[in-house]
Amino acid sequence: MGQQSPIVYIPASVTNIEEGAFSSYATPLIITTSGSTAEQYAIDNGINYEIVDSWEVPET
Repeated sequence: MGQQSPIVYIPASVTNIEEGAFSSYATPLIITTSGSTAEQYAIDNGINYEIVDSWEVPET
């Protein structure tokens, strides 16, 4: 059974995502910008994603 599924913010500046990077999660959600490496990674790997123009990093 996978870990709790995360919401992951991936900026356009990320140009490489390792194959299987989210394989330990059942249903991760990637938040990214249109045309980014993260968007294509999500499409290619059947991962849920949302496109945004920009975001503020939530405080922890």
